[in-house]
Amino acid sequence: MIDNIVGIGSLPVGIILFLNAYGITNMNSFLGMDMLMIAAIVLILVQVSNIVGAHIIGENIFLSYVVHFFLIFPSFLYFLGFIVSLPQAVINSFPIVFASFILIEGLYSFFF
Repeated sequence: MIDNIVGIGSLPVGIILFLNAYGITNMNSFLGMDMLMIAAIVLILVQVSNIVGAHIIGENIFLSYVVHFFLIFPSFLYFLGFIVSLPQAVINSFPIVFASFILIEGLYSFFF
């Protein structure tokens, strides 16, 4: 239940990132924070809430850890970019990757 609430609540972030990536809007920050940082934090929150949801239900706990570790990897790369320099192609792909991951998780929350 908590993972569904967090997933649905994250949908606006994914939608705004897609609109920014395709040039429809130009909302690069919200409340003084960069939208990519917000997306990285939201992606971490969604994945952690999915792991917590698996523990609450008591099913597929190990599988949940494995899958959500790979889904949280772009956020780790984003924060790693503050410490070391990443290739420009990776940095340029962050908005689309975050938007697609967050949008899919949000839509998934409507059905399961």
